[in-house]
Amino acid sequence: MSPRCSLVAFGVLCAFLGSCRTAVVVVETGVIVETPPGSATLSVDVYDAATGVRLMQAKSTNDLIELPAGEYRITQFGSEALVLAPSVVVTAGTVTRVRLGAILVTTVGGAEGLTYDLYDAAGTTRLDQVNDAGTIRPVPAGTYVLKEYFNDVFDLARDVVVVEATVTTVPLGAIRLVTVDEAEEATYDIFDAAGETRLDQVNDAGTIRPVPAGTYVLTEYFNEGLVYASGVVVEAGEVTDVLLGALRYTGAEDPFDIYDATGETLIARPNTPNEIRSLPAGTYVLKPYFGDTIVASDVVVVAGEITILP
Repeated sequence: MSPRCSLVAFGVLCAFLGSCRTAVVVVETGVIVETPPGSATLSVDVYDAATGVRLMQAKSTNDLIELPAGEYRITQFGSEALVLAPSVVVTAGTVTRVRLGAILVTTVGGAEGLTYDLYDAAGTTRLDQVNDAGTIRPVPAGTYVLKEYFNDVFDLARDVVVVEATVTTVPLGAIRLVTVDEAEEATYDIFDAAGETRLDQVNDAGTIRPVPAGTYVLTEYFNEGLVYASGVVVEAGEVTDVLLGALRYTGAEDPFDIYDATGETLIARPNTPNEIRSLPAGTYVLKPYFGDTIVASDVVVVAGEITILP
């Protein structure tokens, strides 16, 4: 019978062939920052919690970051404001795991691209910017506000709660302003439900524009007097179409002004004859440019159609 060696605490391994060798035991010490499956790539910086000195930079998530026993602070690489873990204690011979959650902003099919900025729970401190919708974005557990990139007036979502190891989905809806064929290009601004706060400007007709669920007022770009639509209700995951009509004035008055049905409130100036001018459904009065006489009254515009005058 082959000689046999006993296994001792020092890692002496006996083989049945009669020889003994010393086993090499690798003891890992450090931190692994874990992200939910499918998350976007994220790099982290490691600081000494006591001194604030940065010890490591651009380390990969989901990989072991070797560190001696101690206390550390971990932030997102390139964005020190986004603290992934304020205090991580590492003990010799152990691996400490920091489990992040994630945010996924979803848009309806065919929507134009959307990027957003990440803010703290109060919506006052920007933690990170230029994040793409449709991407699983790792973040630490907490509460956040999402704002449109480079537009802190437009909240895409508030009170977004993220828990570790879980993806929080934020579904958006969309607006599509639809003009009649051959109409001039139309751009519009988005206001809040009261029509008082401009949330976003210079949006193109015909595109699916992602917005959060809510109620909006749409006005012609740089012309708040021309309200394309009010009370526009958007639901998450759905496209709300706003259908315009159009006016083509073929008369001799060049240029001309467009007023509301009473002839008292100016809607748009100046306007050029023979152009197909996008307008919401309604009744209008035409006057000479900066004039008070009436060129045409009771001009009815129907959604989806072109009204031709005279």
